[in-house]
Amino acid sequence: MDSNTQAYIIETNKLNRYSLPFIFLTLLFFVPGYFFLHGIGDAQEVPTLLTIAIFGIPAFVLGNLLHEIVHALSWLVFGRVSLKDIKFGADFKSISAYAHLKTPISLRSYRISVVLPGLIVGLIPALYALFSGSFLFLLWGVIFTISAASDYLVLKLLTGLPGNIKVSDHPEEIGCLVYSDIPPTDRGAKDILNSYLLIMYIVLIYLGTLFGMKYAHNIRQIIDIFIS
Repeated sequence: MDSNTQAYIIETNKLNRYSLPFIFLTLLFFVPGYFFLHGIGDAQEVPTLLTIAIFGIPAFVLGNLLHEIVHALSWLVFGRVSLKDIKFGADFKSISAYAHLKTPISLRSYRISVVLPGLIVGLIPALYALFSGSFLFLLWGVIFTISAASDYLVLKLLTGLPGNIKVSDHPEEIGCLVYSDIPPTDRGAKDILNSYLLIMYIVLIYLGTLFGMKYAHNIRQIIDIFIS
């Protein structure tokens, strides 16, 4: 590898460990929030396991495909690349598609392309579920927010780098090639886990607000008892 090309990657054996807090915080944000706002609601109408097997696998494949399409569209629009600069393929072992950026684009554009799939395919449907009460949208949104965990970790790897440097997808690993002589930051487990603290604070404030809204009357009664 050229001395001016640095590999920013997440080792496969560390991916699950680093992703677990992301998964936990996603579930903690959306699942209690949904049941606080809507009760058991649509969850009573969850289809049978057979129906999930028949329709769930195609839905998962579709969601994964949409995730990769958003990556590709982001590179086309923000990175100003052409289709020949993007490699499309499928991994039949994991029943998933992939889109791979072969040519360098600015880190600023790359960051946008990393964020958008999880936002559009996962986070927005999950937020819609909180407002609408749709349990199916909740399932879809949570699953495809969680599936963006590796994107979040790649984004953290690139923290602090200037937006004008060039990057492309790593050809084999989870991460990217950075065309700069800036050495990769040694982000260990402590660094990665600390990056979740802000998300955790937001989740706790959000849950506290929901709890307060739902039980405000009961809390006032308890306070009145102690005051009187």
